[in-house]
Amino acid sequence: MRVIAGSAKGRYLKTPRGKVLRPTSDKVKAAFFNIIGDLLLDACFLDLFAGSGSIGIEAISRGAKRCVFVEKEAYAVKLIKENIRLMDNSMACNILHVDGKMALRILSQRKDSFHIIYIDPPYNYQKISLIGEELLGGGLLKEDGLLCVERSSWDELLWLQLFPLPLWQKKIYGDTMLLLFKK
Repeated sequence: MRVIAGSAKGRYLKTPRGKVLRPTSDKVKAAFFNIIGDLLLDACFLDLFAGSGSIGIEAISRGAKRCVFVEKEAYAVKLIKENIRLMDNSMACNILHVDGKMALRILSQRKDSFHIIYIDPPYNYQKISLIGEELLGGGLLKEDGLLCVERSSWDELLWLQLFPLPLWQKKIYGDTMLLLFKK
C-alpha cells in the first residue's frame, strides 16, 4: 500500500499482516480522492475506523490541514503511528485510541468539527445506528461537509436509512461501495 498523490506521493505504508484489517484498495482510495478533489484543501478530516491510517494519510498528503484518526485496535494504532512517521506533516495528525462511538463523544465534547468524515467500519460492525446518531447529533460535520461511508456493495439500504443527509454520489468498485453524503 502506498500514498498515491501529494507531498508524500510514492511512499509505502506499513500494512497489517494476515486478514485482521481490510485496507481500502488503491483503486477505491484514488477514486474517492478524485471525487472530492479541491474540497480537501485546508480541510479538517476525520478517518473513523482508520485501520492502518492510509485514508487519513492520503488526505494530509493531498492538502488537508489536519486529520484525526480513530481506531480501537492496539496493533492498528501502532501501524498508524508508524505510517504517520513517514509523513513530512505529522504535526497535522492526531490519533484517538478508542472505539468509534466513544471517539465521537470525545470529539463532540471538544466542539470539534470536520469538513470531511470518512467511515470504514468492519463489514460486520453492529453499532452503526449509534455511530450515525452520535455523528450527526454532535455537530461533528461542518455545514457543506461531506460524509463518505465505505461498505460492502451488498448493504446499501441500511446506510441510506442511517444518515438523514442527501446522498450526493454512490460509486461501486467490485465488492466495495462508497456512499457520499453532503450536508
